[in-house]
Amino acid sequence: LVFVASSAGPAVEDALSEDGVRTSVAATSVLARQIAAGAPADLLVSAHPTWSAWVPEQVNTRSVMPLWTNALVVIGMDGATLDGDGCIAMGDPDHVPIGLYAKAALVQSGRWPAMASRIVALPDAPAAVAAVSSGACPAGIAYASDALRASVTVGEVLSTAVQYDLLVFSEDGEALAARLLGPAGTAAALAHGLTP
Repeated sequence: LVFVASSAGPAVEDALSEDGVRTSVAATSVLARQIAAGAPADLLVSAHPTWSAWVPEQVNTRSVMPLWTNALVVIGMDGATLDGDGCIAMGDPDHVPIGLYAKAALVQSGRWPAMASRIVALPDAPAAVAAVSSGACPAGIAYASDALRASVTVGEVLSTAVQYDLLVFSEDGEALAARLLGPAGTAAALAHGLTP
């Protein structure tokens, strides 16, 4: 059983499709809390270093290692910009990895104070893409990999520092981690807009 951050789900499922693996795909914050509560995961693909550090404090972890990277981008339907009026769809900046990354990028650029009241906090990156695709918000912040799978315009790159980690909990998890770090994982990552 592999727990996978939403934005890495398609790539992980492709890479491990021949191994009879079951996946549970959700925001890293949700998956981390489930593992801490006793969920029997063999492997976690985490989308944020905060959660990658928190999980080993809660449960016995065999190893933690870097896997892939991603970029954080601004998305829209008719031109992707954070300027102007209207809401900005993104993951919850208090605990969802995409929201944590987005807030950090906006704070670093000095734009967070002006934009904080326009943020619509959502449960994960795919929800932000859906909010923009449906017209609920004129702009959003998403992972580049998620934007590739949607009919949205990609604008500014806010960050290229998105890091996915592998957290291994079992012997089976070690074998799956090796596959994700090998040629099958590399091919899947590249096919889904991630960088090995």
